[in-house]
Amino acid sequence: MKIRNLFLVLFAAIFAFTACDDTNNPVDPTDKPIAPTSLQATSKNESTVILRWTASTSESNSLFDKYVLTVTGGANPIQPFDIAKGTTSAEISGLSEGTIYTFSIATKFTDGTTSSTSAQIQWSPATRFVTNQNDQPILVYESASNFGSGLVIYDPIGDGPKSATVSNGAQWNLGLDTRNGKLVLASARLLDYNFITQPGVTEIASEVINANSLDDVFDSQALDAKYFQERSIDLTQQNSSFVLVVRFRHLGSLQYNYAKVLVKYNNGFLQGSPDNRYVAFEISYQKQAGVPYAKTPSMTLENNNAK
Repeated sequence: MKIRNLFLVLFAAIFAFTACDDTNNPVDPTDKPIAPTSLQATSKNESTVILRWTASTSESNSLFDKYVLTVTGGANPIQPFDIAKGTTSAEISGLSEGTIYTFSIATKFTDGTTSSTSAQIQWSPATRFVTNQNDQPILVYESASNFGSGLVIYDPIGDGPKSATVSNGAQWNLGLDTRNGKLVLASARLLDYNFITQPGVTEIASEVINANSLDDVFDSQALDAKYFQERSIDLTQQNSSFVLVVRFRHLGSLQYNYAKVLVKYNNGFLQGSPDNRYVAFEISYQKQAGVPYAKTPSMTLENNNAK
């Protein structure tokens, strides 16, 4: 009986010693910085991208120091730069349209520790058009007008958008139809105008995005991930400005060009005098075919520079 009790005592002692030994599974009591989340981007113009994100939960930690933004891609290296606490957006300029850049944002503590992950997105700047190729507002006119009822999103010859009449229907991307009491904006091929040459295919993403400015429309995934088809939008069912994401191929190209089209509302879509009423637009257009603005590998990636 004494021997048995001795074994029990030794077993308990060994168990207690092992349970208290953290050599194999050490616990680090130090707080670790956490990266921001929900990083999104939009193109302001051909050389500038706007980012926005949700603040890191580490901002409430007394050790929080700053965010560190790194930009990779392109021929000219861009030095990392610091972003102050409480900031949830940034503009990055000096970029080149058609080049896909990777933007990464990490959190840094005052002790030099950097978050082990970073919010990351890929994006390319795109040209912003607020006027047509003649430096006039981008307007498309009602069906009764002698001016163009078709929108050419980008004309390579004039280096900009323009309106086009039915006789030049082959150039149309989108068209306005106000016949028989309608107020419809549609992919040009869906409109039953008497075209001499049928327009090419222009597809519209399924989501109609309510927004007053192209700067208000951010994305966290590639535009080519959206569902596209030729579509018709009944403007009588809309009561505010909105943005459409569209894609089309230029003649002879196998790749899509992408654009965001702001359809302006000002107490109605039709402005001006009868028979020459118009709808106004602004356009963000990616001149480089096959670059759908954004390509997002993941929202958070391992940060190999973390301490």
